[in-house]
Amino acid sequence: MYFSLKEMNTKHAIKYAQYKKVGMGNSDEGLIEMVVAGELEYAVVNKHEAVILSGIHPELDYSLVVSRNLKCSVFINPYSVGLGRDFNYWLRYHKNTTDYAWVLIKYDSLYRDIKDKYSYVAPAVLAGIISRYDSLIVKYAKEVGWDWRLLAAQIFQESRFDPNKKSWMGAIGLMQIMPAIGNKYGGVHSSHLVNPEINISTGVKYIKWLYAYYSRDKRISEKEKVKFVLAAYNAGVGHVQDARALAYKYGYSPNRWDNNVELMMLNKSKPQYYGDEVCKYGYCRGREPVQYVKNILTYFQHYSSVMKHM
Repeated sequence: MYFSLKEMNTKHAIKYAQYKKVGMGNSDEGLIEMVVAGELEYAVVNKHEAVILSGIHPELDYSLVVSRNLKCSVFINPYSVGLGRDFNYWLRYHKNTTDYAWVLIKYDSLYRDIKDKYSYVAPAVLAGIISRYDSLIVKYAKEVGWDWRLLAAQIFQESRFDPNKKSWMGAIGLMQIMPAIGNKYGGVHSSHLVNPEINISTGVKYIKWLYAYYSRDKRISEKEKVKFVLAAYNAGVGHVQDARALAYKYGYSPNRWDNNVELMMLNKSKPQYYGDEVCKYGYCRGREPVQYVKNILTYFQHYSSVMKHM
């Protein structure tokens, strides 16, 4: 059963509830964090955000739906006259096309893709095999100097070893390679990224570039470098550099991930941080890269306990 807020206020049990205004700039993620911290008793948030964050905060009750399916609205700055004109033109001539339908489909699948990256799913090891791609993973892990079980953990996080997986953003295959990354670092067309070996080799080439990038800073230890590489693989070098700059500004170490740069990455979803003058790349859903790194290192630990190094 669906209730609107107005109906709940006049007809149902929350009739006498007091509503608290928390001000502009609070995202759905921020509201949920306020509930977790005990600053709010409850919050009304978007369904997609609630589903995503249920993987991080399963202790919260997300079961009550308080509004009917509503039409999507787009807000455009009144000074952005050209943007408003262009959007209205596109909508007028494309609403009944497959392009428009595809936009809706991609948006509807967005929260499922992100939830996969947030959620921890215990990986299985059967008969001494992590996946059918173990031999390829062993081969290409040597190119970057990684323990093959670490690369396997990353691939599990990215695709659950599904070579045909495609994300709503267009990432392809085992290592979820974006077409632009495939072209730049692997010199391959997106149509070839469904090939497991090409996909893994391309992903490793990108990892090697990221590894070289962070190797230029001698203050970052080898152990920490892996975490920075994983975070940048997920969120991009720019957002990681923003988080390092924020860490330095607020008295944390810009060369350590745990409890330092990762804290600032989480803060990059808050206006007072992503709007800071030291940030060059704006908003980032910081929960995703933070959970991404944690999941992969946990999977790696699990694989290391049951599989030998080769």
